[in-house]
Amino acid sequence: MTPTAPVSFPLPLRDLYLSSPAWWPPAIGWWLLIGATTILLIISGIMLYRWWRRRQLRTQVLIELAQIAALNPSPAQIAAIASLLKRVALHRFATEPGIASLSGADWLKFLDQTGGYGQFQHGVGQLLAAGPYAPALPNNDTAAAIAAARTWLERTL
Repeated sequence: MTPTAPVSFPLPLRDLYLSSPAWWPPAIGWWLLIGATTILLIISGIMLYRWWRRRQLRTQVLIELAQIAALNPSPAQIAAIASLLKRVALHRFATEPGIASLSGADWLKFLDQTGGYGQFQHGVGQLLAAGPYAPALPNNDTAAAIAAARTWLERTL
């Protein structure tokens, strides 16, 4: 037997190229991670902005209270403190009905309930209800009223 030569068939083969996996489009896990990170960044940005605005408002209000405290003790000074507290209450507790119409003992009760801890109804804060109409005010009462207002503002804002 004679050895036969191997039969060669021309096959159209090409060289193999190993490619890395495609990076686009990413797998579903990457989409979920991107979405969760985006949502977290948006929520963090909103919370940071609200904190910054609250801090800015607090600073402005305390500066205004310091300017009022620099005035001579008078019924106008007490009226300015009462007006500042009312404006802050209207801004801070905007969702609660009837705050704008509060006055007198009801107003002092509201201030105590929202951070006054008894300084307004039973303490020096009573000056805010009657002070704007008084002919003269003692010096120590206005200083105590300013301190009570500062305490309420710091707790509220």
